[in-house]
Amino acid sequence: MTTLNTYPLPPNFTWHELSPHAAPRDLQPEVRLALQLLAQRLQVVRDVVGSPLHITSGYRSVAYNQQVSGHPNSYHCKGMAADIVITGVPAHRVQHLLRNWQGGLGCYSTFTHVDTGPKRRWRG
Repeated sequence: MTTLNTYPLPPNFTWHELSPHAAPRDLQPEVRLALQLLAQRLQVVRDVVGSPLHITSGYRSVAYNQQVSGHPNSYHCKGMAADIVITGVPAHRVQHLLRNWQGGLGCYSTFTHVDTGPKRRWRG
């Protein structure tokens, strides 16, 4: 039997912010592992920037993803994506700081999408 202790998060992230619409204990182990890996990568960004990252959208159930008109194959549904903002830092600056992110980087006017899928870039 696995517990949340099996998937420890870095110090600046919580299960609630990574998965606000689903109880972590209800997540499949592969989703918890994906969220743990995503949080570890985001912790590195947070340490470099020196300011808190705010996750505006993390894990999404398929039903919730449909409610918010998310992409049908969204990495959010796999626990591999987060939309982030950094208080006081414009989105375009965050995107510039993350230009070498080794995954998906979606550049929007008010937030930045990051995921741990293949490296690709887009503007929304």
